[in-house]
Amino acid sequence: MTEKYLFSSLSNYSGLNMGSNPLMILVVIIILMRFILWSCFSAYLDYKLSQRFPEKRKDS
Repeated sequence: MTEKYLFSSLSNYSGLNMGSNPLMILVVIIILMRFILWSCFSAYLDYKLSQRFPEKRKDS
């Protein structure tokens, strides 16, 4: 009896049931894709800027 209640409450809590809001799923996917693309774009910019302005070594 308690196992059935536990699994049903977990599925309701985690949103695994089919009644979950598709708009919320879409928002989460968009936020994740934005984070991934922004990370890749910033790494690319760092690479390009490091080639454009190479570090000058100081002569001691």
